[in-house]
Amino acid sequence: MLTYVLLSGIEPFNDGERDTVFKKILKCDYNFNDKIWKSISSEGVDFIQKLIVLDPHERMNFDQMTEHPWLSY
Repeated sequence: MLTYVLLSGIEPFNDGERDTVFKKILKCDYNFNDKIWKSISSEGVDFIQKLIVLDPHERMNFDQMTEHPWLSY
């Protein structure tokens, strides 16, 4: 989530209303619709998509993160 904020300047689940934010977090409901994402590399977006995953077993682990192509730039 921190990488999402650092790259875009916005929070992935922000919707203004607290209850809506909590519902989005529980569903892992985020997107890359903001215009800032057009200037972010596909590897950067892929890195975030593999980190912000609801099921921790499907989420990228530390070793996978360090080997991700986006970090090789």
